[in-house]
Amino acid sequence: SFEIRRPDGATVRVVKEWTPVPLHPDEKAEWETMMEWQAEQAAGRASGFAPIGDTKPAYRGIYAGLDGTIWVYRHAEAEKGESTASQDRPNAPPPITWREPRFFDAFEDDGTYLGQVAIPPRTRILKFSRDVLWGVRAGEFDEQYVVRLRIEPGRGP
Repeated sequence: SFEIRRPDGATVRVVKEWTPVPLHPDEKAEWETMMEWQAEQAAGRASGFAPIGDTKPAYRGIYAGLDGTIWVYRHAEAEKGESTASQDRPNAPPPITWREPRFFDAFEDDGTYLGQVAIPPRTRILKFSRDVLWGVRAGEFDEQYVVRLRIEPGRGP
């Protein structure tokens, strides 16, 4: 759930069913290794990290569209992939090989659920608006393409 607080003082509470997303034990182990590495790099400057649970939080972030729509970046089950980390340099971070498919749920400014948008790999979202997301997608040779991604009405968990 989240709340939309309007300038006139009115508050709209948005509630959507949510099924907790499990964190695969191997994925969890990679993130714990990454946190240990980060703590070592901080050399006492960090106050510690909260333990990682067995499920992921309900969402990764919330974004406002140019037109008042609300976009919720939610977690999904990760898939095992190839490491993209470079181990050639000293003190390189440990590799993260689990990748989550990316999804946004879209809501009207009155809380009405509009649907979801699946984000293709190698795509960076730049603008959110009524029924589309605008972004840049990197091609096979890192060439860039402007992309428009549409809402799939009623889709999503």
